Amino acid sequence: MPESIEHQQFGKTAFRERKKAYCLLGRDKENPYLQFWVGRDAQGGFTDRRFSIPHYVGHNGWLNLNLNLNLSDRQDCTEIESMVKTSYRHFALKRMLKALDQ
Repeated sequence: MPESIEHQQFGKTAFRERKKAYCLLGRDKENPYLQFWVGRDAQGGFTDRRFSIPHYVGHNGWLNLNLNLNLSDRQDCTEIESMVKTSYRHFALKRMLKALDQ
């Protein structure tokens, strides 16, 4: 993603645009997960058991995607890419969105 950087946030690997994180990679017990913003209105549409609303930030529209392969045979990379881009687009500046769409 344009102007993205990787850093550590709350002990997790976070990807952010300038100042705001749009995707985090974490581990809950033995289960790795991706955390990204989808919006509070969209959270209810993710009823698959791979998804959960995270503590502390869930009320702001964030969602966890459990990457444990025991829950499904494989992850849908197109779905993950779409969710990460949605989160990025929420936080990115106009010039970043323009660079993304080129």
